[in-house]
Order: sequence, then C-alpha cells, then structure tokens
Amino acid sequence: MQNKENEYVREARKRPDPCEWLQEQYDGAAGEEREKIQLAQKFLRCRNKQKRKA
Repeated sequence: MQNKENEYVREARKRPDPCEWLQEQYDGAAGEEREKIQLAQKFLRCRNKQKRKA
C-alpha cells in the first residue's frame, strides 16, 4: 500500500482543527499544491465532511 502521508498531513496534525487549516491552505493554493492538500484532506477524512453528517 502506498504511503499517502505528506507534509500537509504532518503539519495539519499539529493544528487544533486540521480540516479547517487544510481548507484555508487549499483556498490559497494552485496546481500541484492543491493536489497535495486534497490528498491530505482525504487522508485525514476532511473531504466531503458535510455529506457524511447528513
């Protein structure tokens, strides 16, 4: 299995609200960085959080 952890996952874990921090980073990023952040969001189960709550 491929290791999906990257620098954004490691940094987000240090934050009180990792999902919010990753979203802020995603909003300000472009291109390849967005892909890395999106991967981190998936790894930390932040993507589509609204859908799971419904």
